[in-house]
Amino acid sequence: MDFFCIFVICATALYGAWRIWLDPYRGTVSTFEQTEKLDTVLTGMQAAEDLKYIVDRLRERHPACISGLPAAIQKEYEQEYAELSESTEVTVLSLWQSASRVLACLDDAHTTVRAYYEDTKILPSFTVSYKYFIRPDATKSDLPLLPDLQVPAHDAMEETLRLIHKK
Repeated sequence: MDFFCIFVICATALYGAWRIWLDPYRGTVSTFEQTEKLDTVLTGMQAAEDLKYIVDRLRERHPACISGLPAAIQKEYEQEYAELSESTEVTVLSLWQSASRVLACLDDAHTTVRAYYEDTKILPSFTVSYKYFIRPDATKSDLPLLPDLQVPAHDAMEETLRLIHKK
């Protein structure tokens, strides 16, 4: 019985330590809120504070910032923050562009600013191979097929639009 109690106490302590200090998803959102429209206007200080929030989360959570914010990111952040805070009006799109310039300094390709809309549609993945050269006199049967959807390359845009508008 003593062993079981000690085991439960140790397991609880380890789990608590994991949740408090080690869980990489601690403090992240559990539900997403719909993104503001891109033409929504903010004050310069609101936009600057939003950028500060993004950079604070970056400092707190990103592995590249374990030893502090890298110099390139700090420089870009200070420049963007100054520009935003001096503006009278800033659109959400402009704020996203500023944040993207800061995050691009990470060179990691997955830390980005993304929109979330409730009616977002996800397309199936397909690729177009660029190794094909299409002659001006080519017929429809001469064109390559997209591998996953079996759609001729010249019909890819129409197929994409069809999939987007499919209910």
